[in-house]
Amino acid sequence: MGNNLTSTGALAYQGTNAASPSNVTVHYNRPTANYYQGFQIGDFWVYRVSQTSNENELWVLMGVAGNVANWVLLSTSMGAVLGLTGNTGGFVGPTAGNINVVGDGTTITVAGNPGTSTLTISATNAGDVTGLKTDDTHVVTPTAGVIQIHGGTGIATTGTVGPNTVTISTSGVIPDSFPTDSGTATPSGGVLNIKAGVSTQNSGSSVEFTGSSNTVLLNVTDSNGNTIVGKSSGNSSITSVNNTILGASSGSSITSGTGLNVIVGEAAGASITTGSKNILLGASSGSSYTSTESSNIVVNNTGTVSESNTLRIGSGTGTSAGQLNASYISGIYGKSFGGTNGVVFVDNTNKLGSSSFSALTWTPVLQFGGASTGITYGVQEGIYQNIGNLVFYSAAIVLTSKGSASGTATITGLPFNSSGVYATQFGALTPSFSLTGTYTYTWAINTTGTNTLTLYAGGPTVSSAAVTDAGFTNGTNLAITGFYFTT
Repeated sequence: MGNNLTSTGALAYQGTNAASPSNVTVHYNRPTANYYQGFQIGDFWVYRVSQTSNENELWVLMGVAGNVANWVLLSTSMGAVLGLTGNTGGFVGPTAGNINVVGDGTTITVAGNPGTSTLTISATNAGDVTGLKTDDTHVVTPTAGVIQIHGGTGIATTGTVGPNTVTISTSGVIPDSFPTDSGTATPSGGVLNIKAGVSTQNSGSSVEFTGSSNTVLLNVTDSNGNTIVGKSSGNSSITSVNNTILGASSGSSITSGTGLNVIVGEAAGASITTGSKNILLGASSGSSYTSTESSNIVVNNTGTVSESNTLRIGSGTGTSAGQLNASYISGIYGKSFGGTNGVVFVDNTNKLGSSSFSALTWTPVLQFGGASTGITYGVQEGIYQNIGNLVFYSAAIVLTSKGSASGTATITGLPFNSSGVYATQFGALTPSFSLTGTYTYTWAINTTGTNTLTLYAGGPTVSSAAVTDAGFTNGTNLAITGFYFTT
């Protein structure tokens, strides 16, 4: 009686379903754990992919527990694994049903896990490259077994598979010489030094280059606030602070002290050591100072040893080339000092002033009622001399026409406005104009805060009154002399 079931239909012939030999059934799907009814342990299940394919699978029921079937794949149409073949050594078959898969114990190990039916193959050699460490301490690990090596600016990388070689080379032009304004510098041992020569004061004791990271900085001011520029200027042991020194060999002896010196000019202040708050301007200015001289202002003058709180400007008598013969200072009127002599003084308000003994000129302008319409002159002259804020003046006027203006007579055009304090400033007036009634004498008063004189007349029996155009004719002449204080 046949045991080979050829159909799974409900009315199909089932045979004897004998336990031995095992039943063999053919299906078009793989068995699952749910296929336990109608099957006995040891039954075979043939899975056909299709009716026209020979790629079949043979399964066997190894057990049923708790209504869960354990189907095991015995073979495929490709056959069962009978052995393993490596790169070398040929076919390896099982011994007592087992093939050992082992590593060399040095670079490769194989760990088995019976619970998961897994073999894990691992590399163990510590010498194998698993990453690359860069100069900035980063570790680069492979991605999919690959570490990429890129070049940066001016660097290119190339690789060849055959000799397993990476070549790193420069690209473009790498400078190997550096031209300067005077001469060419070339690296030595891959290093190019950038120096200002601070140790020898080649550019001044405060001028130096500093470097950090990828930056080179030029410094002209040191940590003590000193700015010292010029060959051989300053010195390496200076502890004085906040000095400004400019010029070859200038300030070369300064060491300590409170500083705050301003020294400009070749060899200026070359011997001063601890002096402070000096202003020395010009070549060799202050060169006579040797120690603590302080608070001096010296311009183009060597100064005098041991002096302090002194102003010296220029040298000589002002008669030779290169020597001062004129002074123009803001707030002080410039005066020339030559053969006619001159004077520099401090006036009663402690203001520095200057004067020469050569009279200067001004132009007197006659007005009536503030206008000078039609007035013409045969003589129109004025001179003045100032000493500090005191001004002496004189004027002479001869009319050829008195014009058509009318009103109070005034003379304007004085060189400076008068002080707004002194109301009694006046000038003596010598007129040829007509005086009416009992008026017998005349004078001029400088209107405070202006450069204008107002003409007055008076007499022993009459009150003073302003002179008007009525007293003038086309030939009138007058002279006036006086003084006043400026602001």
